[in-house]
Amino acid sequence: MLANTLRGNSFAVAHLLLLIMEKRKAQNLVLVLYARSISPMELRETRIWLLMITKANLIKSMSKLKPMIEENNELISIFVVSVKTSKQKEEKKTS
Repeated sequence: MLANTLRGNSFAVAHLLLLIMEKRKAQNLVLVLYARSISPMELRETRIWLLMITKANLIKSMSKLKPMIEENNELISIFVVSVKTSKQKEEKKTS
C-alpha cells in the first residue's frame, strides 16, 4: 500500500527528498565553515608554541624548526583565504 502511495505521489516524494538533501547540505556547509574558521586559530596557537620553543632554545638545531614555522605560516594564509572565500560565496547565495 505504501509503495502505491509513493508511486502516486512521486513528485511529492522527490520534492521531500530534495528538501532533506538541501537541509543536510546546509548543515554540512555550516560544519565546513566552522572547521575552516577554527583551523587558523589552531595554527596560530601552534605558531606561538613553535616560537616559544625557539626562544627557550629547547631545540638545538634551528634548521629543523624553521621549516615548521614557515609551513605553519603558509597554512595560516591558506586557511584565512579559504574562510574569506567561503564566506563571500555564502553571502552571494543569501543576497
